[in-house]
Amino acid sequence: MSILSVHNLSKRYAWRASGFKMKYKWAVDDVSFDIAPREIVAIVGESGSGKTTLARCLLRLIPADHGSVLFENQDIFTLDRSALRQLRPSMQMIFQHPGRALNPRHTVGQTLTEALQVHRDISETGCRAEALRLLDRVGLNASYWHRHPSELSGGQQQRVVIARALSTQPRFLIADEPTSSLDAMVRQKIMVLLDELTKARHMTLLIITHDIRTASHYANRIGVMQQGKLIEMQPTQELLSAPQHEYTHQLIAHAFATPETIDQHELALERETQ
Repeated sequence: MSILSVHNLSKRYAWRASGFKMKYKWAVDDVSFDIAPREIVAIVGESGSGKTTLARCLLRLIPADHGSVLFENQDIFTLDRSALRQLRPSMQMIFQHPGRALNPRHTVGQTLTEALQVHRDISETGCRAEALRLLDRVGLNASYWHRHPSELSGGQQQRVVIARALSTQPRFLIADEPTSSLDAMVRQKIMVLLDELTKARHMTLLIITHDIRTASHYANRIGVMQQGKLIEMQPTQELLSAPQHEYTHQLIAHAFATPETIDQHELALERETQ
């Protein structure tokens, strides 16, 4: 039984290369996979591999050109606007840049109470209590209630974004490069928090990341994307010990390389993607 089933999903972008001739690039090219309930899956790949486009198509934030996405056996591409709005709380996304994901004019309290009022049938008093509980759950206390995003560090902003995503009580959560703009120590804390919250709330988590090393610590399975294609997906330890694709082997070698060998692997990856 799958909570999410993706079948032959494709998305292309067009641009005018020269004159009046249009050219197309498949950002997501015939991708299929399933995710089981409560599973943690990671999609990894270099910048431009199609990871974020895939994530946005899965939530119908952008339209796909072909294929289907079934969430709990509902094809989200066939839902009308009303039905999609009802489904939205169950499928949430943590975006890559937390500073851009937060309204700079809203305080932390306003951000969380607005999300609760839109998606939950809850009183004003209950709304504040629930928002404070969410803040506490992501490691922030009531002193952050009146702060604006500009008064927060990158890690604190990301915790607020996570709290907002949790406010809808989602069953499926996508974390799109949730730590890319953070330093190493904060990255680890955010990933540990996501892992703990996923398990405590019995959620399903899809991690979108370029960092296969970080993904290997948390994901049950890892899929690898290259130039829009999902070239392989395996249980984490099997993928690390016996990758089926040379590109995956190079990603692993680069991620676990010593500082002295990193430059060589970067050159190999660059040749592979040209």
